[in-house]
Amino acid sequence: MTEISLSNAVIVAAVAFLAPLALGLAFLLFLAGLDVELGRLQGRLLRLAGLGFVLSLVFALTVGYALDAAGQVRSPLFVGIVLSATSLGLVAQILKAAGESEGEFGQLVLAAATIADFGTVILLSVLFSRNVGNLGSRLALLGSFVALVAAVGFGVARAGRSKLLSGALGRLGDTTAQIRVRGAVLLLIGFVALAERFGLETILGAFMAGVILRIVDQEATATHPHFRLKLEGIGYGFLIPVFFVSSGVEFNLPALLASRAGRIWQTQRQFR
Repeated sequence: MTEISLSNAVIVAAVAFLAPLALGLAFLLFLAGLDVELGRLQGRLLRLAGLGFVLSLVFALTVGYALDAAGQVRSPLFVGIVLSATSLGLVAQILKAAGESEGEFGQLVLAAATIADFGTVILLSVLFSRNVGNLGSRLALLGSFVALVAAVGFGVARAGRSKLLSGALGRLGDTTAQIRVRGAVLLLIGFVALAERFGLETILGAFMAGVILRIVDQEATATHPHFRLKLEGIGYGFLIPVFFVSSGVEFNLPALLASRAGRIWQTQRQFR
């Protein structure tokens, strides 16, 4: 009889336990990248959306530095970038449910959300990566990472046009193999590992994986309409809720309330 290693079983169980915690945020950014339509970012729409993002970033930075002057935050730049971010996935779903996604207003909002999503992820990755020393090094690594991502995307797109591979994907896509879902998860984990290898934030790798998959698989809705639903089922049905629940468990609410109570007490003493 084959001897079973209990230590290996423990490792497998630990990986199964930690995977939702580690992949929840990555899958959220992956789905956000999957919503990005670079084709809509052109002409007047691009100019208006870009101007809107710049103005919102300036306003958010003003709020961040005002909070810093009041002694409420430690990194006003980080707060400003976070305040200017948005969730493209949520915006797209709301507009789609309201029937506004295809109109001029809906397209403008989607373009603005795309730029805000993409821009804030880039800024956070470049300015707040802890693994690389100075800004110049981060920009150089970012350029190299983007070039490598583009090369991988080009290779995946060429491979997808192969009759042999496309036929296999078509046959196995809706079977127990779920080959398209496995390929998407492989792309996600690969890009996350690549971003970490380059010393960048892993959220950038997850976001770029979604963007690349959207580019190379533009006919997804027509050829395999359930593919996106399967990915959203994995993300919103399992990984992402586990991530938010675990984040809520780690949130130290008593410390926040104690800090607020302490500030109120100090303020009252000053006016006595």
